Amino acid sequence: MTSIILENMKIVPETKTFIDHFHSVLLAGGLTTYPKHTIACMSSLAFRMSVHRQLDAISVTAYNWPAEHFVAADLLGLYSETYAGYNTDPVFPVSRKYAIEEMKHSLQEGVGLIYWHDQYYTIYGYDEAQQCFFAVDSCGNSGCKVSYQTLGQTGNSSIVFIQRISKRSISIDVRDLITESLVQAIYKWEQHDSILPPEQFACGEQAYDAMIEEIQSGTADWDGAEQTLSMYRTFKHYIARYLHDMKQSMDGLEQLAEKYRVLADLYDDIVAILRRLRHDWNDAHEEGLCHEMVTTLISAQQIEKDAIEAMKQVVKDVREARGATPHLR
Repeated sequence: MTSIILENMKIVPETKTFIDHFHSVLLAGGLTTYPKHTIACMSSLAFRMSVHRQLDAISVTAYNWPAEHFVAADLLGLYSETYAGYNTDPVFPVSRKYAIEEMKHSLQEGVGLIYWHDQYYTIYGYDEAQQCFFAVDSCGNSGCKVSYQTLGQTGNSSIVFIQRISKRSISIDVRDLITESLVQAIYKWEQHDSILPPEQFACGEQAYDAMIEEIQSGTADWDGAEQTLSMYRTFKHYIARYLHDMKQSMDGLEQLAEKYRVLADLYDDIVAILRRLRHDWNDAHEEGLCHEMVTTLISAQQIEKDAIEAMKQVVKDVREARGATPHLR
């Protein structure tokens, strides 16, 4: 019986989102040497911003996974395959059987896989005798077992998602990688995610308006808001570090990095206010904290808007050359 374990697979749970697993798979598979914040930005994942209008924690995972994650790999020059659907589909047993074989092939090639099962996992091995895969969860706990027979069928969610990333890749000049990441960042700031109902979600710049409105109403889901904005705080810090690291590669990045550094600091303040709101039940004090948070969000929105306008100047020639659809390469 065959057993394969990729010993060097580790998850650093900074965001507890797809990017933690994506970077770990690429790093362990020898597909990148870039740090996580660079991969998060070059793949455009760090620039996505959408919120549930009541600030529910669903904001963290509410987006078109198959499309976004395929594009994330594609922007880096990586070939990937996605197996996604619902375990209620009549043909699910057939597709699961095919996916299991492809997962084994990937592990035999030395590349882990990303799997959704009420949270993201990284699959790093399998054992034929036990008829199971081995996984690391989003908190970094290894040794989790995923049975072949119940793959995609247990848990609260009916959604099944598996992404396989191939060893096949193309080399892309770093300036082109940076340019494309900024083009995609502008698009995500200006456009609503077509898969999200606008009456329930707001995206890009409009996400700020939705957050401000909900905080002012006093009916926000404070737990969900903290989870959502903690994730975005990490991403704003990623962007600031990314632009700072790449400032020698392209004119204008140093100024952008400073804008995002200020923005990231504001997100530190926002999350700190949220934590105080969650644990302080004094109505008068809560009102003052809500006002403070709204003021800080308004400042953050303006700084990010200014950053996006500056970003447009950095990639102006590329966007103009592409015409009406600058986000399409």
